Amino acid sequence: MLSRNVLLSGSESGQAPRTELQAGPLQLVFQNGDLRYIRLGEKELLRRVYAAVRDHNWGTVPAKLSNLKIDSRRDRFRVSYQSDHVSGAIHFRWQALITGAPDGRIEFSFNGVEMPPSCVQCL
Repeated sequence: MLSRNVLLSGSESGQAPRTELQAGPLQLVFQNGDLRYIRLGEKELLRRVYAAVRDHNWGTVPAKLSNLKIDSRRDRFRVSYQSDHVSGAIHFRWQALITGAPDGRIEFSFNGVEMPPSCVQCL
């Protein structure tokens, strides 16, 4: 069974630090690999953008983020990180790149690979 912290925040460590970001007229929050509360002024446009790795029962395999880099400017940002999801026979790793441009465009892309079962040292 997943812990309360994993159920509420997707992480064993509980609530991760929040980073306020801006993409032109849009304000948003980056937290634990997710984009949250994308707003135009006082109007919330989107609550959450994230990637989930699921097990055979459609349960979420928690993420462990590493190599997090955040470059935040007045009207743009660039975030990159690695996300590892390990549970039983599952070990999936992906690299994320999230950018926000002065014209309000936000792009979230990732490239992932299933790691070999014997790849414990890969973490």
